[in-house]
Amino acid sequence: MGKRQTLNRALALAVISIAGFLLGAGGYVLDIAAGILSIDVVQANTTNGDLTIQPNGSGTNVLVLAGKTLKADTITSYAGYLSLNSAADILLNPTDGDVKIDASDLLNVTLITGNTGQIVIRETGGVRFADDANTTATQSDFTPTTNTLTLAINGAGSFVLDSTDTFKTNTIATASDANISISAGATDRSILLNPTGSGGVTVAAGKPLTADRLVGLTGSYNGSNLANRNLVINGDPVVAQRGTSFAAAGNATYTLDRWMWNFVGATAVTITQNSDVPTFAEAGRRIPASLKIDVTTADASLVAGDVAFLSQRIEGYRWSQADQRPTVCSFWVKSPKTGTHCISLRNSGLDRSLVGTYSVSVADTWEFKEVALIASVTSGTWNYTTGVGAHLSFALMAGTAFHASAAGAWENGNFVSTSAQVNCVDNAANNFFITGVQLEVGTVATSFQTIPFAEEQDMCLRYYERWDATTRAYIGSGHAANTTLGWIMCKYEKRKRVAPTFTASGTASHFTIQHGGGSAGCSVVPTVVSSSNDLDAVGLQFTLASGLTVGQGLEGIVTSTAVLEFDAEL
Repeated sequence: MGKRQTLNRALALAVISIAGFLLGAGGYVLDIAAGILSIDVVQANTTNGDLTIQPNGSGTNVLVLAGKTLKADTITSYAGYLSLNSAADILLNPTDGDVKIDASDLLNVTLITGNTGQIVIRETGGVRFADDANTTATQSDFTPTTNTLTLAINGAGSFVLDSTDTFKTNTIATASDANISISAGATDRSILLNPTGSGGVTVAAGKPLTADRLVGLTGSYNGSNLANRNLVINGDPVVAQRGTSFAAAGNATYTLDRWMWNFVGATAVTITQNSDVPTFAEAGRRIPASLKIDVTTADASLVAGDVAFLSQRIEGYRWSQADQRPTVCSFWVKSPKTGTHCISLRNSGLDRSLVGTYSVSVADTWEFKEVALIASVTSGTWNYTTGVGAHLSFALMAGTAFHASAAGAWENGNFVSTSAQVNCVDNAANNFFITGVQLEVGTVATSFQTIPFAEEQDMCLRYYERWDATTRAYIGSGHAANTTLGWIMCKYEKRKRVAPTFTASGTASHFTIQHGGGSAGCSVVPTVVSSSNDLDAVGLQFTLASGLTVGQGLEGIVTSTAVLEFDAEL
């Protein structure tokens, strides 16, 4: 290159540099076809300036020298990359700065400091620390043994990965209000902990870590918001001990396990376990079932006291982990109505209520929703043991008596919606579906917590258990009290919340006793032996016409249509 070309280029660089400072709030636009802008300090206005790297071409880079600082509100990279030497820093606008890496670009950096800003990695962009030899642009890497990313030391920053990026680091520490979010609901994002050392992920109290995978060779996760985070039981809902169809479901009636239907007014519905669910492509997982509410009798003219909602009563012990902490409810919904729908949290005394809203964009189409709910209040009546801790409700319609004055604030009273709630039961052709319900502590919804069916069923059994000839034909053993009475001790499959209410139904002769002399059907439906019902077992009295010997060993059996129910529901 001749001296004149060199001089011209240097002058051009100087002009661009000076122009950048003169632009102030306007920012920098660097558009040198294949050059590198090498300067001591690039500084945009600290309130609304930005730096854009190569918006129209490829190959332009910005190099910040060692010991120098790049200050900007927003840094957006399209086809070039931003390179900082080993002692250079990026200082993001202390109020809302971002670093955005697009396309296949790479950010080489030693230190990124952002009070409330965020690093956004899109497509196949990457962040690489200056002392990291790995230059793969499709990963966000830190040197496995030395580097640490600390988010939001003084603010509410976040780190976001999109596309199929992997975040590699020795240690992730979140301070204050920071979140680590790796494309919630997606399938190809992961955090890889410390491939060679002893790294870990530390999440500040009450802050969510959203990720599809955590892979730790020698690292660990320090937090409590991944396992057992869903306060809802049977959120998909796949457990259906009482049956799969409930025609003309009554008010305060349990249907599919843990789900209660509540209504006042002229409406009538049939509730079923249904196979209409979001697709794998939509949800990123196979959803086994949904709960369908089929309106069979419409209620189009509401009065003040009319209401219809689906609810789950959360036990106090479960609710206590969310008490006075923000929560977020996520779910899939298919509604017959577009517009505003409401969910609510209410306390055990039904004297404090919080209403949240979500909007349906397209009728009769599966849509995923997240509703953030503020921390619960301490006033009012709350239960933190075996009673109702909180009511989670999904409104289908509500008259004015159940309207909160506004969404997003706890109010004194029993409310399930705002006045904006649409009427989903105004037509007998309406069908409302819901599935994938998750309520968790935090401000950001995580992917749905899937657990094995057996574990889901075990949680349901704490509240309700049903025996019949298919599920448990041999119910227990005991002895003959006299020639006509047999006492059978029956142990529950799972310990109950409280001593359950016992119900026996079916033909008396289908409850049988087997003994040394054969077997015989009962003359009356079995009853509970006085004072023999507790959390773990119940004593049942089987009555025969005759044929027993005092002290004789017996076994109780249910056949055909005989049913025993043990109800410890909230």
